[in-house]
Amino acid sequence: IRLFGSDQAGQLARIADVLAQCKMTILNLLVTTGFGDRDTYEFLERAGGPMSENVISVAAFDRAAFDEELFRREVTQAAREVGYGVTSIILDLRASRAQEREALADYYLQRKAVIKEFFAISGDF
Repeated sequence: IRLFGSDQAGQLARIADVLAQCKMTILNLLVTTGFGDRDTYEFLERAGGPMSENVISVAAFDRAAFDEELFRREVTQAAREVGYGVTSIILDLRASRAQEREALADYYLQRKAVIKEFFAISGDF
């Protein structure tokens, strides 16, 4: 799971609650904060920046009972509610390497769009 948007208190707590409701466990979590580059709209990692990117590796407690559609819907909705502008969920289940690369490229393009929009609304960070 990749989440990107403005950094707000309580975001990850809400996502963790949704993961628990979906019977998922967090295997690894990488949290970064930073700024957008005005020229390239790339995310620049810096402590204390107004934007955050979170990469969460998860696993289902019971793969046989895993409901992919419900999982995607619940995580995406919760992410939107807590201020993430981009949500990407890439599963190892059926995706080929080409599909994974395409999904990741799409995530990065969406991230750039959010940074560009942030500049249009907020001006400089």
